[in-house]
Amino acid sequence: MRIAVADIRAVHTYESETALDVKNVLGAPPDYVEFNSPIQARVKATISGDDILVSGKAAVKATLCCGKCLEKYEWEIKADFSQAVEASIETLDLVPEIRESLLVELPVRFICKETCKGICEKCGINKNVSECGCSTHTEYARWDILKKMKFK
Repeated sequence: MRIAVADIRAVHTYESETALDVKNVLGAPPDYVEFNSPIQARVKATISGDDILVSGKAAVKATLCCGKCLEKYEWEIKADFSQAVEASIETLDLVPEIRESLLVELPVRFICKETCKGICEKCGINKNVSECGCSTHTEYARWDILKKMKFK
């Protein structure tokens, strides 16, 4: 998203809302992320002395893969951004700012819901859908020596 500084100067406060191509802004997503819509960006730019103050919001809908149960779920990534730039430039490019603000809002670990039970580590069944009969208790041989110790 590029804005000519002359357009901002002409109206003093410039506002715009546009749809941006996801691949042009964020690049190709990893296999576990699928973007479902273009990025919706709303921008407000104001001349303030020798600077241009820019603020805005960006949002994009995505389908993510849960890191616990491996099911796909919908997520809307929303981000706010703001910056101040010198008014001496001719064109204001907001793509890097929009990219950074959206990437920062991505979760570190994709979880479909807080109460997700995940999959059974033994049989692989999704425990959100049904329960399995597998034992959840795991014993580790490294602790067996402690069972032999006698305490007074």
